[in-house]
This record gives sequence, C-alpha cells and structure tokens, in this order.
Amino acid sequence: VLAVQAKAPEAAKTGRWSEGQKKIQDVHRYIAQNFRRLSQEASSSFQIAGNLADSSTLAKISVQHWQDGWMRMPWMRWMNKPSELDPLILIMHGHTAPVTKVRFSTDGLRIVSSSEDSSVRLWDA
Repeated sequence: VLAVQAKAPEAAKTGRWSEGQKKIQDVHRYIAQNFRRLSQEASSSFQIAGNLADSSTLAKISVQHWQDGWMRMPWMRWMNKPSELDPLILIMHGHTAPVTKVRFSTDGLRIVSSSEDSSVRLWDA
C-alpha cells in the first residue's frame, strides 16, 4: 500500500488561489480519496461529501442541499469531524510488503515505488 500526501504549492499556502481553483482541488481530493466507495455506492455521494471537513467546498454544498430539502434520505451528522482536510489524498494498492522508496518522475506525471516484496511499481501521478 502506497499512501500519497498532498504537498500544497506555495499558492495554496499563501491563499493566493482563486475560489475556483480551491473548488477544483476539493473535487479532485474527494474523488481520489473516495473513488472505490463512489463507484460502489454512488447514491451515498452527498453523505460522503457531507462528512468531509467543514472547510471543504463539497461538505458545504452537500449540507446546504440537505438543508434545502434536495436530499430525501436519512442524514447522518458526524459531530466530531475534523475541521481541516486530511493531507492524505490517495492510497494506492499494489505492493504486498512495506514500501521502501518513492520518487516522482521529473515531469511529475509518474511515481515509481519499490518495496520489501522485491517489486518496483510505476504509477500514474
């Protein structure tokens, strides 16, 4: 298992991203983190989004849709959910033993990883 953490660019750290760019980043993170669940349970997509950190664009939209009556299903409210998004973006399955090294390609499009299972994997970034 290979876990990928977000390394926020300087623009994200300084807050100089436009609101549109922040929304796109939130959607990308949401899909990457929840791809398996979404592909198996598409009907629960609003609930999954609503359980994201309160600072997430998708959590705000999801909760607003539920409050406005767009959702006609029971809603479970996570009372102690985190206030900030987790930097973990994606867990990539493939290695059967601990990962020993990870590197990005110079163009940033690929990730190569090696593991104690004596394998090397090439991933799309």
